[in-house]
Amino acid sequence: TRPITIDEGKSLEGYTIQLPQKLTARKIAGVVVWPDGRPVAKPIICFEEVEYSEGSLCYSGDLKVDENDGGFSFTGLEGLRYLLRAHVNVAGAPSGQRHAEPVEVPAKGDITDLKLVITEPGGSCAQCRDWTRKKGQ
Repeated sequence: TRPITIDEGKSLEGYTIQLPQKLTARKIAGVVVWPDGRPVAKPIICFEEVEYSEGSLCYSGDLKVDENDGGFSFTGLEGLRYLLRAHVNVAGAPSGQRHAEPVEVPAKGDITDLKLVITEPGGSCAQCRDWTRKKGQ
């Protein structure tokens, strides 16, 4: 393979460009709870793709959250890892929020038993600050 440069308004002939197969959808689901196991009402959850991204923003896309029992689910893609984050607005907390330590979702298979536990005060903890992308793991 070699790089191809295409200038604006130009067309190329004699090249066959093959795209990879479409990625397979997979289910990712879990629950957000307090340390005593009670479900968190109205958790705010976001996920970011970490397999290839160098700094994606947290995204909630097609994420479905049950506002009463803390349950959540979304459709991920096979072969991609995700980082899940959850927080809840709490009156009296130092920043008005408490959050769970981020959870990294493996790249393969349906994952339906995730548990994010709201334990951390404020919007940042050591794991949040120190988490780094580990390519290809």
